Amino acid sequence: MAPNFTLASLPDGAIDLVALRTDLTGQQPDRIVIQRGLDPANNASLGTLNFAGAGAVAPATRSVTIQNMAGGEQSYAASFFRSANGTMVPIGTSIPGVGTTHSVGTVPAASLVTGDLHGFLAFAGVLSGPSITSGRTALLNTSSTADPSIALGATFNDPDVATGALGNNIVRVRTRITIQPDYDKLWLMQYSQSSGGINRNVIINVSGAYQALIGGPQLSLNMPGPVSRLGVAGRMGAAEQRPDLVDGLRLRMDRRSGPVAARPRRNHGARRLQVGELYAAVMRRQPG
Repeated sequence: MAPNFTLASLPDGAIDLVALRTDLTGQQPDRIVIQRGLDPANNASLGTLNFAGAGAVAPATRSVTIQNMAGGEQSYAASFFRSANGTMVPIGTSIPGVGTTHSVGTVPAASLVTGDLHGFLAFAGVLSGPSITSGRTALLNTSSTADPSIALGATFNDPDVATGALGNNIVRVRTRITIQPDYDKLWLMQYSQSSGGINRNVIINVSGAYQALIGGPQLSLNMPGPVSRLGVAGRMGAAEQRPDLVDGLRLRMDRRSGPVAARPRRNHGARRLQVGELYAAVMRRQPG
C-alpha cells in the first residue's frame, strides 16, 4: 500500500523533491529519491515515489571525526542535505557513544549536482540519562565528498550562579559568565521556577555586540527584579511598581537591532516570584 501525502505552502518556482526511506528503528535511510526542478501546478500529482525503482539510490556513508572531546563526554554526529534549489532534509544520526568517529548517511556523489551541500553536525557533551548536563555543537556545511573532521570549541566554564533575597519571600538570581574566545557571539540565560503547579520563566538573550558596549571579561545576567515598566520605544524607563508584570518579564537583546526590546507579559497566576524550586540553565552557542 502506497501512502498518500500533500505538500503545502511551497514556494513559487522550481524546487527539488527529496524523499528518504527509513525503518522505524533505524538511524539511517536505506534508499533516497531526488527529483529536481519540479514546478507543479496547485493540487497536481507528483506521481508515485518508487523506492525500489530506477530513480532511487542507496545512500553513501561518511565518517565524521569529532575533535576536542573532553573526558567523560559522549558524542554523536548527524547529516543533512541541501539541494541546489534549496530543499533541506535531515539524513541520518549516529548513536551516541564515547568514540570520536561516527558514520552517517549522505547522498552519493553520483547523484550530486553543482550547488548541492551536505551539512554535518557534531555534538559532544555530558549526558545524564535522556538529559544533557552540558554540551557543545558545531556545524559544517560543505560541497566536498571527503570525510569531514569537525573541531569543537573549548569546554565551558561553569557559570557563577547566586541568589539574593529582596524581602517578602522574593528572590533575585544573578549569573556571571567568564567570556571565552570560542563563545563570544550570543548568550542565552533561562531562569525557570515551578511551584504550586505554576511555572514561570525569564529568558535573557545577550549578543556579542551588546556585551562589547559594556566591556569587561565577564558577562552578568541578572533576573529582573519586581520593579519595572516600559519606557519610550520599548526601553526600560523610570522605575514603577508593577507587580502584575513581574512573573512574565521577558528581556531580549537582539544582535541585529541593538540592546533595545523589553516586552512584559501578564501572568494571571501568582503575582510575585515565590521561593520554591528555582534553578538556572545556561545555553551558549559557538560563533557562526
